[in-house]
This record gives sequence, structure tokens and C-alpha cells, in this order.
Amino acid sequence: MNTINDRSKTLKEFVPADDDDMIICRCEEITKGEIRRAVHDGMFTLTEIRRYLRTGMGLCQGQTCSKL
Repeated sequence: MNTINDRSKTLKEFVPADDDDMIICRCEEITKGEIRRAVHDGMFTLTEIRRYLRTGMGLCQGQTCSKL
């Protein structure tokens, strides 16, 4: 766990991208930018991102966004 914490301390400031407003999860209205921000803030696995943002946990249960 220390190596993950050490890595996150060396990250530079989050820089938004042009396509950050693209919707990835329609049910929960999660954008690409929100996912990028979660990774930047220390979420390193898909499970962590799903629990943090609820991506793929809406009405379709990931049937739509899993393809993206």
C-alpha cells in the first residue's frame, strides 16, 4: 500500500482533456473526465472506480457502458 501512496504523491496537477465531458455511464451520468479524475486521485483498479463513482451500477447494470 505504501508504494501506491508514494506514486500518488508524485502526480502532477490534473489537466482536463477536450473530451472529458463524454458520457461513459448513461445511467449514473459519469463522464470520462470523472473517471480520469478518480484515477488521478488514487483509484487504480476498475473495482475501486466502480465503487467510488458507481459506474456500471445503474439500471442497465453495466450492459451499456461495459462496451465503452
